[in-house]
Amino acid sequence: MRDTCHVWYTPPCLRPFSQEECIMSDTYRRYRAIKQAIMQFYHPRPTGHREKHFTTLVAPICGLVGGKKAHLSSIADHAPSNGADQESVIARFRRWLKHSGHTHESWFVPVAKALLATLAQQPLQLVMDGSVVGRGCLALMVSVVYHGRALPLAWVVDSAIINRRGAESAENNIICAIRSGERSADSFPSASSASLR
Repeated sequence: MRDTCHVWYTPPCLRPFSQEECIMSDTYRRYRAIKQAIMQFYHPRPTGHREKHFTTLVAPICGLVGGKKAHLSSIADHAPSNGADQESVIARFRRWLKHSGHTHESWFVPVAKALLATLAQQPLQLVMDGSVVGRGCLALMVSVVYHGRALPLAWVVDSAIINRRGAESAENNIICAIRSGERSADSFPSASSASLR
């Protein structure tokens, strides 16, 4: 039992925070805010194993926002870890990314639909971008522009794009991405006008 009558004991609420405690409290504060914001897009609310998967999904988003880099090591350093070492956190994120049950329809489409419905009060401006992302891969992304920032809606990463038929292959993938978007056109709000740049 601690002696709380002596001057040398400072209750935790009066103790100055160390820099590490402040960073962790910022991480968990950011994590809670992101989790609450994203949770509102899922109806019904995830429960059981799906809730655990949702928690794992929010952690790398928190790390990505905090670290401002897309490397798993940087994401793991800025994600809530409950004291786990960096390699354990990276392994957890890799397992989530490789899980065959995690599809864009189950995790990303609800957020994209809610985002587009919110932005549908004004004309939508969509942009397409192709970027080399490493290991000879090219990412093709469709984003909606909001206050000068591109918010990603859909993307495809393909290693077959960069080859001797690079331009032809890229065109085919863009056409396929647009056709798949036409098949899921119900995710775009009909009340707004959209322009593609």
